[in-house]
Amino acid sequence: MSEKKKSKKTLSKSAFIRGQQCLKSLYLYKNRYFLRDPIPYDQQLKFRRGHHIGELAHKLFPGGVNLSPGHPSRQKKAAEETRIAIEQKTPVIYEAVFMTEEYVAIMDILVLVGNEYHAWEVKSSLRISETYINDISFQYFVMSAAGFKPEKAGIIYVNKDYVLEDDIDPDALFLKEDLTDEIRSRQNIIAELAPESYNVMFADSSPEIEVGLHCFSPYPCEFYSHCHKKILKSPLLKLAGLSTEEKYSLLNSETDQIEQCHFEDDFLRKQCEVLSTGKSIFDDDLLAELFEMVYTENPPLFMHILSVQKSLPEHKGDRPYMRKPYAAALADSSDEYYEDFSMSDTPLKDLLSFITKNTNEQQIIILDDEELLPDDLIEKLDDIGVELVNIHPWFLRGIWVSKDFSPDYSGKTIRNSVMKDRPRYFDRLALLLDIDKGKIDDPANAGKNYVVENLRSLQGVFARLYEAFA
Repeated sequence: MSEKKKSKKTLSKSAFIRGQQCLKSLYLYKNRYFLRDPIPYDQQLKFRRGHHIGELAHKLFPGGVNLSPGHPSRQKKAAEETRIAIEQKTPVIYEAVFMTEEYVAIMDILVLVGNEYHAWEVKSSLRISETYINDISFQYFVMSAAGFKPEKAGIIYVNKDYVLEDDIDPDALFLKEDLTDEIRSRQNIIAELAPESYNVMFADSSPEIEVGLHCFSPYPCEFYSHCHKKILKSPLLKLAGLSTEEKYSLLNSETDQIEQCHFEDDFLRKQCEVLSTGKSIFDDDLLAELFEMVYTENPPLFMHILSVQKSLPEHKGDRPYMRKPYAAALADSSDEYYEDFSMSDTPLKDLLSFITKNTNEQQIIILDDEELLPDDLIEKLDDIGVELVNIHPWFLRGIWVSKDFSPDYSGKTIRNSVMKDRPRYFDRLALLLDIDKGKIDDPANAGKNYVVENLRSLQGVFARLYEAFA
């Protein structure tokens, strides 16, 4: 490959981290981008979250000049602008760009302290991970190679203990950790690893790397379907209750067929039978146990809640990433009740009021594996004698085993399996993403449709269980 063509690609921090996870993934990303899986909704929400947090962190060091290139084609010019800004001792620089022929780094914030700069990388997380330290260590490596060494370097992240009073206080919301010594101690290893990742981008073909646990750590790989295409339809990948490590161990062993698997766990044995025969299984003992517990003098209510978990607190008393209700629906055998909390300053209080006024010492059936109910709500319901019965754990014990619930036996998968006419927004994260993007003209109505449809699906699931019991 010619040097001219080779010079068109540079290795960024995200590409470096990708290469450390899997060089094949890096090669495919740079050369076979069209093979990527669709970006999951939760990942898209994380991208948007990171953008919002990054902008707010600028307020820690206000009045800076933003040198963001906006597009890779402007990186070279932005790097020159960064060089000039540093020479002129610009007090604060946002999105400072550093480039060599091989590498590029964009530092979130540079702050002039005395006569030297401090470099800060902003993360939207509540803790600093090993990956984040490698991330900023690579950026320090690129800055050094470009002729610039900050006096200090560290990470700014979100304070999990922050509680909103009035307006958001950036100085209290964020924590700053100086990692200079740790970053410098990693420079030799970064100098060894970076060329390997850089060179793989120009290989004639992708490296031969088998699938394994690295496909999920530290991030789920976007080329999962491509790399797993030979085993994607394996029933072993459809077994809930097995760890990823256990699944790969089976796939790499002689016991790679569902008929050859002999599990001690009853739930796994049932899944194998269902995947082999295609016929669902109901466990009579578990059904009897459930309905002995649920059916009291008052028939139960059913409830589904749409909740959100925003990175930034919105109302007084909120914490970062606090889960809050957006809308909720309750139903008995004849009536449905719905309430929207999206515009409320006290959504938890309003949800509690909504539940208490529509219940009469009844159990409330939910199907939840995503911890959609705020902990504060569960405690308060318990205090006033409202009993929540989450039937999802019963599915993981094998009360109803169906191929339609594979591979995760999540509440969403179970509910979706009984939806007759799946609405446009049957996925909670898809709905929340489009609300965040402003793509929904009537968010309140979309939220209502989602909650009510899922509530009715829950009722359908429960009715099917009762039918099997009766």
